[in-house]
Amino acid sequence: MIEKKIIVFLTLIMFFLLFQSCKPKTISKENIIREISTNQKTDSITSNIYSKKIIKQLIDLEKIDSLQFLSEKNKVISSKVNTVKLTDISEVKKLLNGIIEFGNNDEETYVPRPIRKIKFRNGKIITNKEGLINDCSFIAYFPDEDIILLKNPAEGDESLNLKNGKETEETGNPNLFSYSLKKKYRLNGYINGQGTCFYFLQKKVNNEYEKIISLSDEIERLQNHWIFHISESFWVNENTFYIKETEMGTGNNYFKIKIIE
Repeated sequence: MIEKKIIVFLTLIMFFLLFQSCKPKTISKENIIREISTNQKTDSITSNIYSKKIIKQLIDLEKIDSLQFLSEKNKVISSKVNTVKLTDISEVKKLLNGIIEFGNNDEETYVPRPIRKIKFRNGKIITNKEGLINDCSFIAYFPDEDIILLKNPAEGDESLNLKNGKETEETGNPNLFSYSLKKKYRLNGYINGQGTCFYFLQKKVNNEYEKIISLSDEIERLQNHWIFHISESFWVNENTFYIKETEMGTGNNYFKIKIIE
């Protein structure tokens, strides 16, 4: 009899414990408010950090009219630099002997003035089998910059810096160079082979120009407008310049641009 009572007693205890474990926890109003407040603060901090990354501007951009463009242009002395450009392939072959190996006459039947191999001054080597210079034709060599300019089958620019091996996106087309008054910055770009150009800004660091701003992307972000072709540009000081864009079929656009330092 005693054993039955013990069994019943233990069974009741087990049911009681089971009931307590299933009982929902009571959350106070204060705890709810505290948790919501903490989450809001976290979201706010994350949002602010993200926003700062998004809204950080690299340039000040102002769309102007042709009268303002011409007025400012008439006030400045041209800072255009005449870049030495060599197009005679015989002369270039002599100057770059041991650096560039040009293709033979058989290859020139389908690719004018091809390049077979380049050995950069830093030791890097590329060949036409790697795709970078495959089917590209020699256009010009710029000895002051040590840049070789090529044309790809899509009529787009391909350029290579023979000193460091940097490619088109960082080397650009020397024909498009436009320097600030003291040559701290320069506007650069290249033809992408799709009827438009891509532009970027470089800064002189340790006597070499390094890409710092994708100008085409910045203008598109700030103005929702893609720059097709800059037909004219000039600098008024070391960080402010003006551009005239010629857009196919729609006329010209004019912009004042200031680099934010």
